[in-house]
Amino acid sequence: MRENPLRNAAITTLVLGALCVLAALDDSAWSSDATAGMALFSVVGLALGIVSLRISRRGRGMAVAGIVVSAIGLLASLWLV
Repeated sequence: MRENPLRNAAITTLVLGALCVLAALDDSAWSSDATAGMALFSVVGLALGIVSLRISRRGRGMAVAGIVVSAIGLLASLWLV
């Protein structure tokens, strides 16, 4: 059975968003490169989630969760600037 590549995009969205939120919870000193990387991961997560949500019906809940978590990660990275 062949897997749906857009379901993998929904999983990737959720993972990227979770990485950004977990990185925001880290209490170490932040450099501008780390903040820019976190914002980049969040934007890629948002884009993948929106594409996955608009094209496929399967994995829809995971895509929505990934979009929400990526948006929280993006807001956190903007707050850290």
